[in-house]
Amino acid sequence: MSALDRYDVLRELGRGGMAIVHLARQRDLGRLLALKELGGFSVGDPAVAERFLRESRVASSLSHPNIVAVYDYFDEDGTPFMAMELVEGGSLRPLVGTLSLPQTTGVLEALLSAIGLAGQQGIVHRDLKPENVLVSADGHVKVADFGIAKAGEAAQGGANLTSQGMTVGTPAYMSPEQAMASDDLTPASDLYAIGCIAFELLTGQTPFTDPSPMKLLLKHVQEEVPDVRSVDPMIPEPIAAWVAAMCAKDPDDRPADAAAAWSTFEDAVLEFVGPTWRRDARLEPASTIEIGELPPQTDTPLRPPTMGGAGTAPPPGATGFQTYHAPAALHEVLGETGERPSGTPTATPPPTPAAATPAPTPVPRPAVRTPAPVPAVTGGQIPAVTRTVTGVEEEGRGPLVPALLAGVVALAAGAGLALAAGGGSDLATAAGPGVTLQAPAGWETADPRAVAGLGPDAVALAPAGAGAGELVAVGRVQRTRADLLPDAMSPGAGGPARATLAAGDAVLHRGAKAGGATADVYALPTADGVVVVACTLADRAACAEVAGSVQVDGDVQELGPTEAGAQALGQALQRLSSAIENPQQDLAAARSRGAQATAARDLGRAYTSAAGDIGDTEVGALAAAPLRDLERALERTGSAWSAYGSAAQSGDAAAVEQARGRIAGARDAVKAARAALGRAGYGGKS
Repeated sequence: MSALDRYDVLRELGRGGMAIVHLARQRDLGRLLALKELGGFSVGDPAVAERFLRESRVASSLSHPNIVAVYDYFDEDGTPFMAMELVEGGSLRPLVGTLSLPQTTGVLEALLSAIGLAGQQGIVHRDLKPENVLVSADGHVKVADFGIAKAGEAAQGGANLTSQGMTVGTPAYMSPEQAMASDDLTPASDLYAIGCIAFELLTGQTPFTDPSPMKLLLKHVQEEVPDVRSVDPMIPEPIAAWVAAMCAKDPDDRPADAAAAWSTFEDAVLEFVGPTWRRDARLEPASTIEIGELPPQTDTPLRPPTMGGAGTAPPPGATGFQTYHAPAALHEVLGETGERPSGTPTATPPPTPAAATPAPTPVPRPAVRTPAPVPAVTGGQIPAVTRTVTGVEEEGRGPLVPALLAGVVALAAGAGLALAAGGGSDLATAAGPGVTLQAPAGWETADPRAVAGLGPDAVALAPAGAGAGELVAVGRVQRTRADLLPDAMSPGAGGPARATLAAGDAVLHRGAKAGGATADVYALPTADGVVVVACTLADRAACAEVAGSVQVDGDVQELGPTEAGAQALGQALQRLSSAIENPQQDLAAARSRGAQATAARDLGRAYTSAAGDIGDTEVGALAAAPLRDLERALERTGSAWSAYGSAAQSGDAAAVEQARGRIAGARDAVKAARAALGRAGYGGKS
């Protein structure tokens, strides 16, 4: 009986360049697990295969709450297999660039705790990256694939170089010494990788990018890692300094070990967020593995497992480092943004080798309580404008925010010519307050009430002989959603698109629900509400032609985004970043109630002033609602900090805690508004 016969392989869960992961069931125990088929490391030499398994088993002996448990390693016809703990919440990758500082802190604590144990046993991971950090269904962060990179090197001859002279790892996260194929990698190499991951979690991008893996490795070897504050000025300076130390070129210049790295980072977080950071560290799984219906299990006699030294899963309540509070459960949340480096380890020719220095054994130390949390407006500067209408792609203008523009409908010139073909006197016309709709000769006025949500002054036209409810109607609406669809309507399945009408750019909602009708809806923003054209005809070409003819009195507004709006918004947030820097430092250094109160009030004034700055920004119709939300959120933040200052001055502990809660709520509102502005095309990190 082969080793593979011990498992029922149920279905494939995913695959990459080096491996396929299967959902499997261990027959004798009935345990569901992940069975990883390491096809990228297939070897034909039995001695090499044995070396691969030996290296893998050494690493898999690690037992830690933040390390994925490995139950078995075996070889099947030259292909290595690994039976491992099933982690149902997916990888960290979808969360990158979306986490708050407390959430990022929780992830880094788990990583450093896991790497600390490995370092004590002289084990180096060699391929740390978000794809190898998994989140369980109950929120625990776990590091996967210990020993895979080392085992791959063993299978290629026992060195850091493969038989083709390539080094194994993922270039975006590789330390200089690993990039140079050092034969003596130490845990300091993993600290560098965690520094790169921290850079990415804080900013949404890796320290270096390049389409060429070789050039990317050279950047790690030759170039200093950028200051994270050059990407996001709102990141506190001590945290920026910590990232720089983790990414030092010389291993001796990095923290002495994982425990020292965590101690320094936690001190920085306690200084700027306070000891209650764990309350906000909780994540929700972005997705979970759907187990579904399982085939019935056949009876299998129990037998002693051949684990080869593999570890067992730690108890779910076990913790990593000992800190001020017991670590909270961590959960996955949000989705992927921005460019991501490939999750597949890349084999790349190295530069000239260099050596690394061993790291001492980690010794955790307790945390210290420090002052109140300081919410950050992440992403002080807004990147270049993305043409957006809350969603997909506009033809000829490049990518927009996800899933909005299924395409651009150019209606202005073509529609005007088609309607004019029979001469102006032959056109059918329907006019309401400030709007005029035209259609070809033979169309008739109709009852616009067949379409809900167009307002009391709506007018409509319908082709002669049209069925009940088949018409094109237009009205002016004052209350709409952020994507300009009237409140009384609901969106269709296709999502919105940008359409160019004779009067200006509109948002097109295909298949919107308007009472009992289904309509293609064109929303045109003006200085006096939104002009909405709704067409229920099956002939969408006719809909486009008539909608394109609509004439509007008054100024039509831009949909946005605009370069001027992006620049003004970015400058306002940059001024806020500068204005809060000194008060944040003063608050952290305050040793009296009076000093705390002064710093908090200064913060309150800075946020309130920023709200006024931002409220005057012209961002276009699609970003108007999120901009108002951001303005209100900044006002809330300013008010909360002022309340904190008053409470600190009076020494009212209950009022201080209440103000802390208000600050946390305001911070979340700022984050949500920034995310909505991003969806409206104004980039930046939310």
